[in-house]
Amino acid sequence: MLTQEEFIALLQVGRILYFLSDQITSKEPHYHVIIHTYRDGIYFSCFTTQHNNRRRFMQLQNIPDHCLVEINCTDKNELNEISWIDCNSHQLHFHDELWELYQNRKLTVKGTLNNPELNLIYNGIRDSPLFEEEKKEIICKELP
Repeated sequence: MLTQEEFIALLQVGRILYFLSDQITSKEPHYHVIIHTYRDGIYFSCFTTQHNNRRRFMQLQNIPDHCLVEINCTDKNELNEISWIDCNSHQLHFHDELWELYQNRKLTVKGTLNNPELNLIYNGIRDSPLFEEEKKEIICKELP
């Protein structure tokens, strides 16, 4: 088990964590990727395997296709199936909350995304009509 300092040090842009978030409707844990960090807060995008449902929603809302980013499984990211990042939303979680989940074995630290994948996510966020404009400015300055 990591110390708190080691755990916090891993919370960098591109890191993937697996946990149950109270900010999504699912009762199952999901993979989340860190898209921005600041002080004690972290912005995440959540992975989905519900590609068809998300695509249909985006078509009905006239959201550009590239706002749903496909991420293939690799040894580096440690995903267990092809997944997608919906660039139309984000979650904000805090170090203390994540540390508590980790200590209680309700959060697993996984691999990382590469810079081209992160760039696709940031481009999707930038072009999303649903993502809050003020948050876009904060998050998209993280471009790797």
